[in-house]
Amino acid sequence: MIETFMAAFHTGSITAVSEERLSAIHIPRLQIGGPIDNTGPLILLMAALGLIIYILFGIILKNKKSSVLHTPGNLYSVADAEYILLVGSETGGTRIFAQELFKQLTNSGLKPYLTDMNNYTEYPQAKYLLVLTSTYGEGDAPSSASRFLNILERTPQTHKVNVSVAGFGSLDYADFCGYSEQVFRALQQQGWADMTIPLYMINDKSAEQFSEWVKALINCYSLPLIASPALFSARPTELKTFAFADRYFSTDEQLFRVCIKADSKVSFTSGDLLTIYPADDNRERFYSVSRIGDTIELVVREFPSGLGSTFLKNSPLGTSFQARVMENPKFHFPDNKRPVIMIANGTGIAPFRGMINANKQVPVHLFYGSRQKEVYDSFLKQELEQYLLSGKLSSQYLAFSRDKERLYITELIKEQSELVTQVLRDKGTIMICGSLTMQKDVVAQISLACKEALQKDIQQYLDNGQIVSDCY
Repeated sequence: MIETFMAAFHTGSITAVSEERLSAIHIPRLQIGGPIDNTGPLILLMAALGLIIYILFGIILKNKKSSVLHTPGNLYSVADAEYILLVGSETGGTRIFAQELFKQLTNSGLKPYLTDMNNYTEYPQAKYLLVLTSTYGEGDAPSSASRFLNILERTPQTHKVNVSVAGFGSLDYADFCGYSEQVFRALQQQGWADMTIPLYMINDKSAEQFSEWVKALINCYSLPLIASPALFSARPTELKTFAFADRYFSTDEQLFRVCIKADSKVSFTSGDLLTIYPADDNRERFYSVSRIGDTIELVVREFPSGLGSTFLKNSPLGTSFQARVMENPKFHFPDNKRPVIMIANGTGIAPFRGMINANKQVPVHLFYGSRQKEVYDSFLKQELEQYLLSGKLSSQYLAFSRDKERLYITELIKEQSELVTQVLRDKGTIMICGSLTMQKDVVAQISLACKEALQKDIQQYLDNGQIVSDCY
């Protein structure tokens, strides 16, 4: 029996001794001082139970210590932490970099604390404040940092703190790292912030560029960090296996639909995001999902040098790849059975195809903009007309910006402003998907309609979730 308990102790696993093995251990009746004494087994049993408790307590402590070294988790409170890592992220990609720094600091025996930028507060023992933030859209804050600048102004630190900022973005956008620049300037205005290191801007989650920032932290502050790019280039774990099933192209072959099957059971719905890793590294590409039956369908525009679109277009059918589905609940089809207006341009039609396909009784009105009518005719016309005939789609309004009679979605919104305001009045939802430029123009047009017809500010409908967007 002792050997059995020792085996459990050395393996460090509670499963080393199963319930069946414990119940099979025979405790004989002992003779204590002559005749058979019934207290003997009881004493031995109590001793055995005490030994089990001692071993289990040791195992728990051992496992807890092991998890400290390998699993990110705050071991110190806000009041005690000395190394504060603040993360601004929309999809979780930036957080992966922060978690690696957190792990290194923890393994060095220091006192780090990792949290979202929206949770910023006073840190009485802080020596270093490291900010890692992405930029969403046209220079806007990501969701986990949307309140940071306001909180910063009213929450000064009470002592000098070394501060450094790393911004994440994409050079494909005009406002590359625009939000991180706002954060950097705001922190420069804080008297308590010692900002020796300039703003570092990382394009497309480059592990090499991020490592340069880590080197600056090492050189300036002597932080016990490792700047090897290999540590910051790993993809997220728990990826699923998917396979290309089919493709359909528009007449100009610039727009195409990709049908994708999952090898294992994957939970998803229209409006979620498929995250792919086309270069087999940590660089992510996100695509809005349409659910048609059990198949994931994407609508993609090809860019000659586009990492994601080239991968999705040229990979042979049947090819398997690793990816993950990110739930996007704020952009799911409403379940309140009130009317819905869908506004999309180009590939923004992707999630709406699945939502309309699954619709049973909700009035749905589609506003769609494309460059050429012939592309729409070859790519979407037949499908959407079937939805109109079946009642899944109540009405559609089309705009083609490069036809002889140039027409834009904003003009359609203006023409149908009565429908738009009536849906808002009826507690319905307006969903916008597509380019950020289109979103900006459409929101401005809806704002005018709200003021004129409803005498209300559009912010009310943005705040209560009646107007939602998934744009890029």
